[in-house]
Amino acid sequence: MPRRRATSAELQERDLEIQRVLGCGTSGVVYLGMWRGLSVAVKTLVVPDVSAAEGRAHQRAALEAAISMSMGHPNVVATYTYQLKPLVHEQQAAAGSRALGSGGTTSQSAGPSQVAHDGKAVVEIGGDAYKLYIVQELCNGGTLRQALAQGVAGSVRAGGSSRLLALRLALDVAQGMRHVHSCRIVHGDLKPDNVLLRYKADDDGLLKDGTDLASTTATGAGGGGDGSVPLVAKVADFGLSLALAEGATHASHHFHGTPAYVAPEVFAEGRVSTRADVWSFGLMLIELFYGCTLEDMRALAPAATATAGLALSIHQALLQDMLATSQRYGKLASDCLSVDVHARPDFVTITARLLEVLTTSGASYSEAQNPDGLKHGRFVWPAQPGLA
Repeated sequence: MPRRRATSAELQERDLEIQRVLGCGTSGVVYLGMWRGLSVAVKTLVVPDVSAAEGRAHQRAALEAAISMSMGHPNVVATYTYQLKPLVHEQQAAAGSRALGSGGTTSQSAGPSQVAHDGKAVVEIGGDAYKLYIVQELCNGGTLRQALAQGVAGSVRAGGSSRLLALRLALDVAQGMRHVHSCRIVHGDLKPDNVLLRYKADDDGLLKDGTDLASTTATGAGGGGDGSVPLVAKVADFGLSLALAEGATHASHHFHGTPAYVAPEVFAEGRVSTRADVWSFGLMLIELFYGCTLEDMRALAPAATATAGLALSIHQALLQDMLATSQRYGKLASDCLSVDVHARPDFVTITARLLEVLTTSGASYSEAQNPDGLKHGRFVWPAQPGLA
């Protein structure tokens, strides 16, 4: 894909055309757009400018954009340009007439000033606020979470090409995080929702009409007859990321992240470090092993787990099954989930160990294998989950 970067000042009305909504979240909207002839995703979010916080939200938004711009790696979503604008400008633009596209037809948006936060007119948004636009690489395969929920992210436990797909996606994320950490950046919210998938067969960034992720990956196996994997995973969303000071190993008093993926030391002490990201990745390794989300696995947990301390006991039980089924992969996940922060491997080591698993996967597993943990493509709990 072309690497067409620009400074925030270069995001001009004439450069960006908004086409349609790709998705909505609690903090903003993502649009399909065209920027300088390139199909892109345009992430937008409203940033409150409250005096009590002394503009911290404003600074956080600018930091997210700046961090995103600095992350040049094949396994990190590319950011081409960004702009942070006061919403008063948005309201003035919204009061004007809608821009006309070529041939006299009406365009949904000819530039960033006409993009709505929630699909409605921006004039409805009151109060002092800014709006951040981040123009990013378009990833056409959705999120890793969506792929896991649909059962199309592969499964290490299933063997064969499904195992290969899951391992390659895990390796992609590890390589992306290795680069992020080499820049002294802690992601702070690593989870399947923040990993985007790109379908490699289409260089223009768009799936063919009527083609979805499930059909292109052939029930999660993926690839063609040559064993290739059609998807590449890319780390995304640096909204909760922070830059570590030179020589610092962690930052204190940062109680943030998604609870299900937050490391124990972050939850208890607000101690954020690169090894906290490793914990989050360890949970993702469990998901890729079974080919479904932690949420789905917990929902199907035996009655014995429906007690206090549920999350920790569940992942420990699953690790026992993983170690019995795939020792190298299971040991890696177990090491990533060590309660001792210093015992967790870094992403340089994780990448090397995943490559070792990949090189031995073909000899150890075959397409015909279908262990007890998978039935007809759906997760079921192992016969001996290791729980009383």
